[in-house]
Amino acid sequence: MASVGVAIGFVVVKLLCYLSDAYLLITAASLSGWVSYIAGDTLDVSGVIATVACGMVLGWHQHEVFTAAGRIRGTAFWQTLIFLMKTLVFLLIGLSLRGVIVRLGGVGDTLIVLAPAVLAVIAAVVLPRFVWVFAVEWLKTLFGKLSSRESVWADWRSATITSWAGMRSVVTLAIALSLPETMPGRNLILIASFAVILVTVLG
Repeated sequence: MASVGVAIGFVVVKLLCYLSDAYLLITAASLSGWVSYIAGDTLDVSGVIATVACGMVLGWHQHEVFTAAGRIRGTAFWQTLIFLMKTLVFLLIGLSLRGVIVRLGGVGDTLIVLAPAVLAVIAAVVLPRFVWVFAVEWLKTLFGKLSSRESVWADWRSATITSWAGMRSVVTLAIALSLPETMPGRNLILIASFAVILVTVLG
């Protein structure tokens, strides 16, 4: 999956070196995401993962391809595009959820059937992050004391915010929406993804 995106990313980086106009560079870099997705889908692998892998390659090599002025223009372009894409993804998940709820017999039946599983998913996503972040904070404090430097005190407020503010947003929704409609458990995955984002983002 990722290898498709990585291969396309390296090819695009080589091709971008022949372009000098900033607008052409931004356009070509943008189209590479679509090419990665279509290639991944054609090869029966995840188009989303292929696109992410291609984007990581381009991001890693951007300083070799883009000038400073090109990066400034590109940043403005991507900020606008990301805002629009995020909005569209949340609209799509809302439309998809309506279909799931209708298929399961309404809001009441959906809550009865899926609530235990969704709550378990939320706990599985949130609790391990708290354990990990607080464990790292504790180890940092311990090593600070053992290294005979100035006393290092654990910042529990910062750790709490870091634990809660994990990245659970558009990528989660995009992957959930990319699953085939015939896949068993797709309804649960869609609702659980939305619930995790709703709880963590609004919370």
